[in-house]
Amino acid sequence: MIEQHNVFDRAWVLDFGLSYQHYNRKDLALRGFLALDAIFLGEINLDRVRSDQWVADLVTRYTLNDRWQMELAVPYMLRSTNYQSTGKENSSRDFEEQSVTDGGLGDLSLAIYYRVLAENESWPDLVWNLRVKAPTGRDPYGIGVDTSESGNLITPKELATGNGLWQLSTGFSLVKTLDPAILFANLNYGHSLKRDFNDISFQPGNQPGSIQLGDWYEYGLGVAFALNERFSLSFNINQRITLESEQGAEGFPMEKVTGSDANAASFGMGATWAMTDKLSMAVNWSAGLTTDAPDYSIGIRFPYRF
Repeated sequence: MIEQHNVFDRAWVLDFGLSYQHYNRKDLALRGFLALDAIFLGEINLDRVRSDQWVADLVTRYTLNDRWQMELAVPYMLRSTNYQSTGKENSSRDFEEQSVTDGGLGDLSLAIYYRVLAENESWPDLVWNLRVKAPTGRDPYGIGVDTSESGNLITPKELATGNGLWQLSTGFSLVKTLDPAILFANLNYGHSLKRDFNDISFQPGNQPGSIQLGDWYEYGLGVAFALNERFSLSFNINQRITLESEQGAEGFPMEKVTGSDANAASFGMGATWAMTDKLSMAVNWSAGLTTDAPDYSIGIRFPYRF
């Protein structure tokens, strides 16, 4: 629940976290035609992409008063992706494989929080947020590719650690205490600002153009149970729906990118242990419910309240 809703009882909080996400995707590509409605003539490719992502981030929050709070998040990302392709020379037995590992600074974010309502017997604790994310990470546009000798497998030369665009998001979160349970929910909307790049294609040479990622809507619902004064368990469900992105070469109108929309939903569990009056440990785990979400993710955080 620490990640879902902010508290305003400490002047300064320093929060260090580690997280891991795993993706495993398989795609079957058929390039050809059916003969006699039963025999496939052409090229068959079974592609598999496995990706592991580690993120270490440092978050600091400063509470101005019982209404206003500011937050700065600095992430460092390490990514490793393995690409496999079956169907080399139209064979179902031969496959090619290539791995790419890369890391670097991610996209920094700055947020402000305003407590609209303080919780009482009739009302939940209601907090409004506004977040700005800066494109400080390596963007994914214009990255070159490596092609295998057979031409069957194409892999990027490096991996992105950010999306390359300024992003704005806003929303609300609320918490209601129903001893011994605590109900929490959040609702957010995000928008990416259009940006021009010197190169938006993997083809040789610079091909300037513009990119605008799709807007997104997300929500989260959950419940936490205090087992004692220092330990609690929580369960939550989260979903983010992202609309199609747009891109356009220089001098041409923007066009929607087919298939760039996404629906990522996950179910998670967490546990928080107040180790001391100032230091806590929060552990979370989640499983993807849709193909666009990570297959599973785990994380651990150590917030220290001064």
